Amino acid sequence: MKRFILIFLVFLGVGNLAFSQCYLEVDNPGVLDTKAISQVSLIQISKYFEPISEIPPQGVSSDACIYSLSISELANGLLLTIKGRKVTTYGDSKLRGFDGFQQALFRSIIAAKPEEKNTICQRHQDIMRRDCGKVATQPQIQKAEKGIINVLVPRRFRQAVIYSSDVVIGEMSGQRKKKFEVESNRLLTLKAIDGDFTSEEIQITAFVDEETRVKFRRFERSAQDIAEPEPVAEVKREKPIRESSRGDFGENNPFILGFGLGGHNFSSEKDEYRQMDAKIDAGLTINLFMEYYLTQNIGIGFKTFVVSATRENTNFQEEMSITTSFFTVSLWFPLSTKNKGYSHFGLVGGVGSGLYSVDVKNKTTGNVLSEWEAEGTASLMGVFLDWGGEIFGARIGYNQILTEFGNMSRQDTYSSTAYNVDGSGSGVVFEFRWAW
Repeated sequence: MKRFILIFLVFLGVGNLAFSQCYLEVDNPGVLDTKAISQVSLIQISKYFEPISEIPPQGVSSDACIYSLSISELANGLLLTIKGRKVTTYGDSKLRGFDGFQQALFRSIIAAKPEEKNTICQRHQDIMRRDCGKVATQPQIQKAEKGIINVLVPRRFRQAVIYSSDVVIGEMSGQRKKKFEVESNRLLTLKAIDGDFTSEEIQITAFVDEETRVKFRRFERSAQDIAEPEPVAEVKREKPIRESSRGDFGENNPFILGFGLGGHNFSSEKDEYRQMDAKIDAGLTINLFMEYYLTQNIGIGFKTFVVSATRENTNFQEEMSITTSFFTVSLWFPLSTKNKGYSHFGLVGGVGSGLYSVDVKNKTTGNVLSEWEAEGTASLMGVFLDWGGEIFGARIGYNQILTEFGNMSRQDTYSSTAYNVDGSGSGVVFEFRWAW
């Protein structure tokens, strides 16, 4: 029995060792980019030996499985060693920089696994030319040596030119998102330039058969443009906040959701129902909307207005509700003098449908005595002033709603009709909006 338990414990320990997660530890003298080295090493060691991961921020236990990758500078190049659970190997290179690191890494892999030499030579012949000799490469393998980057720029900079180490790799050509082929397994420094604006620099390493996302967020005017003298009368004027690329909502983030509150003044010129008793002059408006901006100045969307109001007489209380929904088109006109600014003046128009309902209640008991209802078409016209930031914004506007409801019929057991029912009206609304 004791022998069985001992064998079981040994088996359990070996099993845990076999299936435990391994991590990569990099000893870099500082001449190369540690992040780029780690990314390439993780992929290659996982491909040819066993899956490994980066050491998490909280660290690992002292008995964890560790693969140590060490780089040493020699008088005539680099020396790279790998020590881990399944391999101990090394490789050297007379090249400097990132190319030298890659050559030493692949040589160390070939030293441990000679059977992989042909595969490495076909994928990386440009770096391993002296090691591989005349290894034949097929056209599709040469093509696979290119990495793909998926570039995203703000809407304003859709004509930007993309550079890698000051060499043009392509143009956005009016698109916010576009893919480009770049050299794989190399540390690249990317930037975008559109006219007088230049983006921040982003360093990435693209890998074969993988797509790397690159998002340029901030664009600044070139130093030469900023240094131009301003008129004496404007010397003390502060520069607009919008000197950078951070756009207003709807620019970098074309999808918008929001809500608003406001008033609605009823028009009772045609409404026989409301003229039957005390006239309702105003009601509370709740507005919900969704918009998508096709360009910086034109948007399409959907808006819903719910207007509620109450009127009373001696014995009865009438609760009115008008719900209208519109498909809308919005036009923005920038008010700022540079870079379209944070504020806009705009127009909105829409067409849709509406529902007008009235509940007549006993003022004392609250019981519903009769229900009235009418349906019809509706149209919307409005003006507004917008201000805000890239994610959050606000609007104050004035809307005119026109309805054509026709006749209102009674929905309970009694049959009666009110003619020329009208839910038209206008009012000021204040809205909040979020973009993404």
